[in-house]
This record gives sequence, C-alpha cells and structure tokens, in this order.
Amino acid sequence: MDKKDERKLEIDQSSSTAGPGDEHEYMSNDELHDKGPWHRDVHGKQISSDDFTHDVVLRISGDFYNEEQRKAYADNLVVKLNAGLIPEKS
Repeated sequence: MDKKDERKLEIDQSSSTAGPGDEHEYMSNDELHDKGPWHRDVHGKQISSDDFTHDVVLRISGDFYNEEQRKAYADNLVVKLNAGLIPEKS
C-alpha cells in the first residue's frame, strides 16, 4: 500500500467515526434518546421537549400560507416525535 492509499484509508476511517471538527466521542443511545413529551408553542413557531436533559427547542420556519398551516405542520412533527418515545421502565 503506498502513501496515497494509506492516507485515503486514514481519512475514510476517521470520517466514519466523527463528524467534521468533532473531537468528542459520540453519546450513547441512552444519552441521545429524548424522554419528551414534545409539544408546540401557541404560535407554532417552535416545538420543545419536557425532557430537561438537553433542553431541546426546535424552531419551525418556512414557506407556510398562514399561521394555521404552520401550527398544523408543528402538530404533525409533535405527533411523530411523541410516537417514537420509549416508555420509562417502572
């Protein structure tokens, strides 16, 4: 294997384990999972989770006809996110 092939292999291996500029190890699946539940704000401009581990708030913007369409879009996202929640163990 020549130096060019070695460098390509090194780049391929590093890119599969980290994102651009990422010097930290990835979190485990348990740390990444949001416990929710998710809900939208009254204007449909953001959705947030009641899980305070990461205090996630996602902003919603785009080409909507009106506020009602944006609210419906936010509601749809909330339903999908809440459907994927894993019940806590008792």
